Amino acid sequence: MPEFEQRKRKTMSQQELYDEYRSEGNTSRKNTAVQKSNPKKKSVKKKTGRRKENQSVSEERKRKQQELSQKQTAAKKSKTYAGKTSGKSPKSGSGSYNSSHKSSKPSSRSSLNSSRTLAGKRDGPSSAGRTRKKQKKRSGRYTLYYVLIGILAVAVLTVLSTTVLFNIGVFVVSGETAYSDEEIIEASGIAKGENLIRINVSKAEENIVSKLVYIESARIHRGFPNRLTISVEPAKPAAAFAYGGKYYIISENKRLLEISDAPLNCPIVKGVQIVLQPKEEEVTATADNSVTADISAPAVNEGITLENNSDNEQQEIKEGVVFGDDNANRIKLALIIINNMEENGLNKNYEINIADTLRVGINYDGHIQIDLGSTAALGDKIYHAGRIIEEDVADNENCTLNLTNPNRAVKRPVYENEGNNTVTTEPETSENTQTEPPREEP
Repeated sequence: MPEFEQRKRKTMSQQELYDEYRSEGNTSRKNTAVQKSNPKKKSVKKKTGRRKENQSVSEERKRKQQELSQKQTAAKKSKTYAGKTSGKSPKSGSGSYNSSHKSSKPSSRSSLNSSRTLAGKRDGPSSAGRTRKKQKKRSGRYTLYYVLIGILAVAVLTVLSTTVLFNIGVFVVSGETAYSDEEIIEASGIAKGENLIRINVSKAEENIVSKLVYIESARIHRGFPNRLTISVEPAKPAAAFAYGGKYYIISENKRLLEISDAPLNCPIVKGVQIVLQPKEEEVTATADNSVTADISAPAVNEGITLENNSDNEQQEIKEGVVFGDDNANRIKLALIIINNMEENGLNKNYEINIADTLRVGINYDGHIQIDLGSTAALGDKIYHAGRIIEEDVADNENCTLNLTNPNRAVKRPVYENEGNNTVTTEPETSENTQTEPPREEP
């Protein structure tokens, strides 16, 4: 077909195309009729050939016409759906051939998408939606499987760690004490081969401290996979309380370490009454039916009892118990004096008498008598005593130091006469009012 004929057909409407098609068909039929009426012009073979050619042309045109009508129908459907979604009614009328031809192209994405959407509405959920649902179901199943596998793995590891794994194979004991490593391990109550996770650490620490009195504290640490470390701190004797011909050796935490016949090279404290077993009043009846009470036993609050004996129950005092205190807090007072003596370098043997808390005295190194007076300003008094002993007291010089006034220290020499009676000369006063003792920051 010539190019100008194609352009002309593009500008023609459907009706014009149809009329032209009808006119071409009539002309072809007329020509065939004329040829039939005039058999001289061409032979029969040519007529039959033309008939076949005309039939093939007409069939091709019919096919094209059918394809054109199908395309127009699909374009109208796509326009109708687009109008419904946008809220606008589709344009009525035949329209131009160019617009209908453009909208009816099979390669148009809008028509394909609209036809797919309409098909999905008519036929139900699309295959993509069904695929997504299947994927969600599969992911949910996989998540459940993973959770179950994780729970099973944790359970298996827990069972293995408390039965087969982490069994104790090595003991390590640190700290210098009077006990051997075997004694400390045995006192803990933990045996080799036990599980590190299942052992009771706090109970083992208590066992060590309660059974071995010269251990002040114990700490147990787990070292995976098979190591157990025991760290111990030794208990040091702080004071020896003299009572009833015995010496009760205690630590800084008031724990009874030993009951001995000797003070074991630590400060001796006198004037403290230890109540071994509280004694109740004994009521007796006389011949004249009068009642008397035996009150010779000291009252419970006048002596030192056990710290855990608040109900005054009869309890045996033995190694490892912790002392309480009396109503004057004499144990606490003795430990304060001992700490101050150590801080000021007074480390020789001495005895402390705290029977009367208003007249506290110290017999230092067997030849110096220190009179501290009351318990007020003990730190200042002991500081001045240390300065005087270091600067003014000679070795083996018998003297007394009066420190009842913390701001004024008085030194008096002591002489012995023939009758073994002491005679004190005129006092030699050594005052210390300028030098202030070091004070601890609050």
